[in-house]
Amino acid sequence: MTKSLLFLIIGFALVALTACLDDQVEGNPCEDETLESFVYTADIQIIIDTKCASAGCHVDNSAPGNFDTYAGLEAYLPDQIISRSINAVDMPPPSHPPLTAEEMLALQCWIQSGYPEN
Repeated sequence: MTKSLLFLIIGFALVALTACLDDQVEGNPCEDETLESFVYTADIQIIIDTKCASAGCHVDNSAPGNFDTYAGLEAYLPDQIISRSINAVDMPPPSHPPLTAEEMLALQCWIQSGYPEN
């Protein structure tokens, strides 16, 4: 191996290592006190009603689960909502308006806090 190749490899390694030092790993955004207090009736129901419990979806047995009430939604908490709407992002389906980043964060923080109804 030539000296110039060795210097190139060492230089690249140093650049890569120092670049990682500047990366900021965000903590849990739900620990922010403004995001800890989501409740279904005041914050989440509007998201569910507009994005999930609409015609042809999770209402009137069109799709599994009847999300027009907290009790109907509760059977799918937390696992199904997290896996389909937050992790896989395949709900709502492409034919419906997607969840915004703010709505996904609200759902995530609400679920993380134990998905309180009131």
